[in-house]
Amino acid sequence: FDACRHGRIASQHELAAYTTCLATAVMDGIQYFIGNGHPYPRTPDRNLAVTGAHVTHMLRDMLEDLSAGLVNLPAEYVEAHAVDMKNVDMERLRPWVHEQVELARYCFRQGKTYIDSLDVLRCKLAGVWYCARFECILKAIEQDGYRLRTDYCVRRALKTWLEMVRPGLVVTWKHFTARKRSFFSRLSHPSRLNSKTDGPSYHFK
Repeated sequence: FDACRHGRIASQHELAAYTTCLATAVMDGIQYFIGNGHPYPRTPDRNLAVTGAHVTHMLRDMLEDLSAGLVNLPAEYVEAHAVDMKNVDMERLRPWVHEQVELARYCFRQGKTYIDSLDVLRCKLAGVWYCARFECILKAIEQDGYRLRTDYCVRRALKTWLEMVRPGLVVTWKHFTARKRSFFSRLSHPSRLNSKTDGPSYHFK
């Protein structure tokens, strides 16, 4: 997609389609490599966590991409606000950046709810840590007053990695607590011992 949009400004529809394809591929990849054979509900919030990550990714790389001839702003916004792509005024873009940050935050909240519903702990950990690496960038953008910069070294900082420990511990605790509750529930209702989990699952061969 980047090769196709190089040197031109993509529409909102094109950018949204790009995000949807990427989000689907990443979530399918998590299921293929980590959760193969386990239930994988196809609910509307399935890809939202990765959608939030890609929105954040586009913000993070905005200035770097501009120098490479890639525009992460939709054509409709550029035209409506008469944005000069040869000399971008980041102050004028702050409302749009704010809107994108809020969108990413919403996607992460809803998407992590879906991730937490999965059966495989490794999928949950991979998902929440994936989100955490991008959420730290959103925090930096918010602290900068929604002014973008060329480098976000915060994602490589020791503090960021330490902060990622907490969601991992929370997810692990909730996972085993739910498993324990389910186990004792099945013991008290023998008819449930042979029941199968509802929802589709993927078996790759």
